[in-house]
Amino acid sequence: MTIGEWQASNADLPRIERELLLTDVLSVTKAYLLTHPDHEVNDSHVEKLNRVAHQLREGQPWAYLAGNQEFRGIDLKVTPDVLIPRPETELLVELAIEYAPTSARVLELGTGSGAIAIALSSERPDLVITATDISPAALEIARENTRVHGLDIEYIESDWLTSIPTPTDGWDVIISNPPYVAEGDSHLAALQFEPQHALVSGPAGLSDLQAIVTEAVCHLRACGRLFLEHGWDQAGSVQAMMKQNGMTEIKTHQDLAGLDRVTSGAAQRVTE
Repeated sequence: MTIGEWQASNADLPRIERELLLTDVLSVTKAYLLTHPDHEVNDSHVEKLNRVAHQLREGQPWAYLAGNQEFRGIDLKVTPDVLIPRPETELLVELAIEYAPTSARVLELGTGSGAIAIALSSERPDLVITATDISPAALEIARENTRVHGLDIEYIESDWLTSIPTPTDGWDVIISNPPYVAEGDSHLAALQFEPQHALVSGPAGLSDLQAIVTEAVCHLRACGRLFLEHGWDQAGSVQAMMKQNGMTEIKTHQDLAGLDRVTSGAAQRVTE
């Protein structure tokens, strides 16, 4: 069977998935696929191509099958123990880079693969970063990704801020992409292979967002900032949570699609 014949027999798969699969299994470039459609594929490669194509048809994400995902130009190991990093989450990184003062102490909650912490450490090496997750398996993936990229990030197993030692005068920045999908949400069917505990957060998808806001205000330094990713229709609720907890400078930031994606707030100034 040739590359062209395999492509034709699997035309029901999206073209990008076919090309990713072929380049991965055959160790060739995309340009090679386009210029060598008559390249003969050996039987063992055909068998692997067909097996993975079947998994893709079942809905398994390519990132888990390949074992890696790129985030802000950084290649990260991913497994079903962690969420697949998504482009919209890059907004969290951009905001932290913009607002974090020099040598700031940054705490990331729910790190998963370590994508956010690793991107921050790569682009702002002056930052002192601690990252947490409730899942030991996720923390092992994050630590491995950190070692591969030669970075220095402290990882702690914790249920949000429960087990986190807070610096004497508080954290400069707390950042999180927590679970924010409502129980029974129709979108969960398409996310069935990703860890549900990292996606679902109560009847309205707000339980973890509320817990983080309530805890974070007690751990931020005066004027320290909290950045939370949330669903496109949750900005009003998150702003209300921050206001109820005495935060100021509350603002919602839009992603590249123009959707409300991250809401930030600052801890109150200390007054004499």
